[in-house]
Amino acid sequence: SSSNYVGWNRLYCSARSGSSTQSLKLIMKNKLLTVLFLLSFLIAFFPAYFGYQENLQAIGYGITVIFGLTMIIPLIKSYRWKGVWALLLVGLFGYIIEFIGVKTCIPYGCFAYSSQMWPQILNTIPWLLFFTWTPLIFGVWSIMKNNTNIKSWYYFVICTGLMALWVDMVLDPLAVHMGLWSFTNNGWWRWIPVTNFMGWVFSGIVGSALIVWILGKEKTKQRFDYGLWMILGFFIGLGIRKVL
Repeated sequence: SSSNYVGWNRLYCSARSGSSTQSLKLIMKNKLLTVLFLLSFLIAFFPAYFGYQENLQAIGYGITVIFGLTMIIPLIKSYRWKGVWALLLVGLFGYIIEFIGVKTCIPYGCFAYSSQMWPQILNTIPWLLFFTWTPLIFGVWSIMKNNTNIKSWYYFVICTGLMALWVDMVLDPLAVHMGLWSFTNNGWWRWIPVTNFMGWVFSGIVGSALIVWILGKEKTKQRFDYGLWMILGFFIGLGIRKVL
């Protein structure tokens, strides 16, 4: 149960709270998910060992697109045009909120993407953001809707925003450590300022609210969190290989 991720009883997100090790149990329940997670984990050892290689940047782009497609293709197959509209709307919101964040320091705090994240829109945010940011939001929405029974839509989107926070607390320190982006001011959680986490709760809530508005939150047999787990596997692989 994903109640282990979002244990905030006052919001009725779950019946109990648990440790982050429950994420591994969720992975092991699905063979395909396990394979994709481990594959992403192992792929990450190459850039972590050799560092950033500009001549191999196209390979990195391809891997990033694959991460996104593992969510995009099933979503469109399941929801058809509704899925397309949800992707476009949430993707557009992602570009806007990240652009505003870089330019104004709101809502994430002052940060900037490095040259490793080229090409960029107006030298600000990566073009490939759609294939990285969007799968995270759809991924937490998918986990929440298929593993919880929250009837109230606003409790649901708040809990989804909190789960997005959990994901970011794993990803952001690893990304900063690898030099993908950086913050002007260091924070209490491994170089990350608290404003960034507040921003992720906000963007997670708004992003999931857009998805619920278009697609709802009813349980389905199809899952849309493969991209999320592949991104997590890749970044965790980067972090582990970096310290070995």
